[in-house]
Amino acid sequence: PAPGPAPGPALDPAVERAFDETAELIRLRREKRASLADHYVREGKLHVEREEFRLALASYDKALELDPDNAEAIAGRRLAQALAEDRGR
Repeated sequence: PAPGPAPGPALDPAVERAFDETAELIRLRREKRASLADHYVREGKLHVEREEFRLALASYDKALELDPDNAEAIAGRRLAQALAEDRGR
């Protein structure tokens, strides 16, 4: 087999540590955003149960700002919107 590309120069240990710390901070931030989005999804569900559809929509919108691909927030928002239109609220 053909040899792969030659390895680049080794990173300074301080630079490598900084990269690792940055990657960890990014991972933690993503987890925090997902957790907060889940909070807003639960809040949206409570508002739907109470037939507070405008508040539910606002909660689902907040969840989607944090996690645009959150399937529960997407489905919950659709349900809240349909119920709001159906019940005139």
